[in-house]
Amino acid sequence: AGPSIMIDTVSLFQQIYPDATFQIHEMRPAEILPSVSQEQYSLAIGGEPEDSFHFFIKKAQKLGLIIEPLYVDPFVIFLSPFNQLSKQETLSLADILDEPFASYNDFFLHQINPYCQFRNIFGFSDQESIKKMIADNKAISFFPKSLIHKDFYSESELIVYRCLTDYHLNLVHYILYQPELSIQEQFAISCIKKVYENYL
Repeated sequence: AGPSIMIDTVSLFQQIYPDATFQIHEMRPAEILPSVSQEQYSLAIGGEPEDSFHFFIKKAQKLGLIIEPLYVDPFVIFLSPFNQLSKQETLSLADILDEPFASYNDFFLHQINPYCQFRNIFGFSDQESIKKMIADNKAISFFPKSLIHKDFYSESELIVYRCLTDYHLNLVHYILYQPELSIQEQFAISCIKKVYENYL
């Protein structure tokens, strides 16, 4: 989930609980289900590719957890406005495969064609470094479109996005939580849902 979604959620929550203290932990998608099932965290927001989301729901339910989809988020190509490709309304795979590509070290798209065909891949452990590479016109990347929501790089027009015409991937944002929650945790879930409704 984008950082701005969390900022909006905390702001909404603090309207009722102004003295609340938050601990928000960022983790890789593969770590979310075990962390909540082992009661390390009581609730989480995550994203799962649309084609595997049905299986993910079944895994969560087998573990006794509750999971609800929040938003279907299309992936798009992010690039610098100084990149020549930004002059095109849309892009194809043929347009981008020769471009330097920045992503997470363990990003799942590295294992999925056609992204393993990139000739020059930079791996990072954090999103900020990837966005800086894009803004500096040193790489492009493939991210959910929600990344632009209240994002400094996007609002400052340091990064733009283009849709791919011949490859489509959606990410389903979801909320995952334990069946027994405190009143405050239940309210946090309602805040998260409200923020996503506003985003939509």
